[in-house]
Parts: sequence; structure tokens; C-alpha cells
Amino acid sequence: MISGRGLDLTGGTLDKLVSIPGFSVNLHRKEMELLVESVGCCIVGQTDDIVPADKILYRIRDATATVNNENLIVASVISKKAAESLDALVLDIKVGDGAFMKDIKTGESLAHKLVDIGNSSGMKVSVYLTNMDSPLGQAVGNALEVAEAIETLQGKGPQDLVELVLILGGKLLQLTGRSRTLEEGKSLIDKTIHNGEALDRFKRMIMGQGTSCEVANEICHGDKWKYLPKADVRTNIIANSTGYIETLSAMNVGKVTHSLGCGRKMQGDRIKYHPGIILWKKQGEFVTAGDVIMEVHHDQGDTFAAQSLIDSVKITPNPPPLKPLLIKLIE
Repeated sequence: MISGRGLDLTGGTLDKLVSIPGFSVNLHRKEMELLVESVGCCIVGQTDDIVPADKILYRIRDATATVNNENLIVASVISKKAAESLDALVLDIKVGDGAFMKDIKTGESLAHKLVDIGNSSGMKVSVYLTNMDSPLGQAVGNALEVAEAIETLQGKGPQDLVELVLILGGKLLQLTGRSRTLEEGKSLIDKTIHNGEALDRFKRMIMGQGTSCEVANEICHGDKWKYLPKADVRTNIIANSTGYIETLSAMNVGKVTHSLGCGRKMQGDRIKYHPGIILWKKQGEFVTAGDVIMEVHHDQGDTFAAQSLIDSVKITPNPPPLKPLLIKLIE
């Protein structure tokens, strides 16, 4: 898979993965081909001979406040996927408070463009619109999200993240003919997680991309924090009243995480891999005044908008209606 770096407040797949010691996203075409043949997958960045224009445009979008331009998003996504000669593609468009697409209408507009242009490029494309009013999973940050992904591959991931993985993976198996139905596809994905095959494939991939056998074994089967970057200080954000969490702003969480160094403020900035936020409570859950809702991982002396995190949580006396994770499928 050809992926990208972080843009604006969003985290980049590549920025997260390079928090793994030794992992390289800069592979030549022949190296990619050999890795796909031997392991079955790779996750890399744009190169000088594979979608080189997207590499340049990616940086320009971040510097010119055009990150959420629909046409540039479509060009970036489809150019990378077309370069891979994919038969099928399943995309997840986030919609809501913490996403570029703030409402369903704009999400649908982007989805239809991706489907139309992807299909005209020879791919079967399906797009899910999913809810991003609150963060997905429990971890927000580079190394923290890698750790959560590994825990998910170990069969111990957060319920909402696991649900989305099964749906997206199951749909891809259906599109490629590996399963007859979405439910059958989801079952196959679930099986590979619980029999260890998915984790083993991930371990072989990171070793094929530069991570040593010792490090790969430790983060997949031992103490992942022996090698993953971790913060020196942890600060708790606590509930100021008793009740149910009605809202937990993904945007506020993203802004604070970005301010801690997880993202770039301008082109060329170095990012930090260890800071971030762990959500110990989620939207809809009951809390008692004094309960820890979030845990901020940061460096000694860092200042961050703690009040913004406190304000991002609205607590009400009654259980709130919850929006479904999946909003719509567009094909």
C-alpha cells in the first residue's frame, strides 16, 4: 500500500509506522515487489518514480491550507491506488467534528467522486462514511496508535476499532471474490486475527521493511514499550461531574495532540512519536466525578490546553443517544 504523511491535524499512516525502530517507508519499486511476493503486503510512501507528483502536492496542500480540497484529495488517493494496479479498493471517509468532511453531504460528494474516478481507472471501489465526532479507539498519537493496532492484531483491540476493521476488511474480501458476502468476509478477517495469522503477517512485513527480528518479536509478542517511544510524563484529565458522556470532541483531542508535536505546524517540521492521549472513557459511558477520562502523554515541561480537553467533554445525567459508527456505504 502506498500511503502518506500527516496533513493538518490528521495523523499520517507513515508517521505512525516509523515510530517502530528500524522501519523504513522508503522502498524502491523492486523492493516493494519482492516484499509483496514474499510477505503479501507492504506499506510505503511515494517515491521519485512512483506517484512523484503526489509527494510534492502533499507538501503543498499542507502549506497552502488546501488539505480538505475535494479534487486534490481524489487525485491524491486515486493516483496512489492506480499506481498499485489494484483490482478493488475500500475507503473509509471520516465525517464529523474531527474530520475534514464536517457533514454527510460533503462526505457523500467526496465519496461519489472517489467511486466514479476509481471505477473509471479499473478498480471496484466502495466507500464507507463513518462517524468521527469522537475519536476512534482509545489511542491518539503516533506510537500510541501503533501499540493499539498491535493489540488489535492480538485480538485485544477496542470494540469500535475492531468493528471497523472487520467491516472494511470483510468488504474488500467480498469485492475481490474471496468471500460471497460481507458477513462471510468479516468472519474470515476475524479468524485471521484470532489464529495469529494477521499479527504474524504484520511482524514479517515490518521485518521486511527494516525492523530487526529482536525488535519485531518484542513488540508483537513481548513488551512493546521496550522499543516503542514513550513519554516521560502522564497527566490525567478527570470528570468534573457525575453522569454520562454525551460528547467528547475529536477536534479538541486532535488539536491538543497536534500541539504536543505529533503533527507538523509547517513543511519540514520534525514530529514526535511518543506524545499523545489515551481515552479511558468514551462517549456514552457513565463516569463519576473524579474519574480519569483521558491520560495525556507528554514531555516534562510541555504546556498544553488542558482546559480545552476538559471542555471537550460534556456530561449529562441521562444516557445520550449515540450515532452509529457506520453512516453510509457508497458504491
